[in-house]
Amino acid sequence: MKSPTGKLGWPNLEDLIYEIIDGKPIFYSKAHAVMQELLLVDELKFSESSQPGVLSAISQFLWDNLPEAEYQIFTNGVGYEPDDLNHLELDIAVCRQAVMKDQSLTKPLKVAPELVVLKDSVAGIDDPSRLLGYFHEKIKKIIDYGTHRLVWINTISQTITIAEHDTAHWRIVDWEEEMDWIFDLRLSLEDILSESSFFPPRGAARSDDEQEA
Repeated sequence: MKSPTGKLGWPNLEDLIYEIIDGKPIFYSKAHAVMQELLLVDELKFSESSQPGVLSAISQFLWDNLPEAEYQIFTNGVGYEPDDLNHLELDIAVCRQAVMKDQSLTKPLKVAPELVVLKDSVAGIDDPSRLLGYFHEKIKKIIDYGTHRLVWINTISQTITIAEHDTAHWRIVDWEEEMDWIFDLRLSLEDILSESSFFPPRGAARSDDEQEA
């Protein structure tokens, strides 16, 4: 019998681990579905977000505006291992080329990114208080290890949590609010999405409804 991995036997336990924080594993939210043969291991990394193009739009925005000679942009899931006890998953990471000399491009990041972008989460933590603690711990750890700015996007509430290395106060803003990203890039997430080819023009559907009314 084939397992959810598509191979004979059961998936390795390591395949079901999303992150490791201070030596403690955090499993994917749908790890149980893999064990019940309802889901493939490769499907674990996909969240149930209703806005799958958000990260693609942000990635394109960064590629279009950051000088390639100065910045390296990592997308599509980035492993980050600042020490031996932590393996964190980042959706987008932007590093300065100057610190990338000894960094292998085929292994998890060891250097602190200048900018980290996260969207929603696939961490398997059901208890609200524990989930809030997980968010806080992950943000603080990334910032404490030297990242200048972290942006965590919530597609359900359409809000953004912003943490920065040089301030102890985190901010929560709406998608419509203009914000700093990196370098001298300042734009609201809503404007990034509206200018992206990954999203239809805003208001197109509404205009049809208005005409029918």
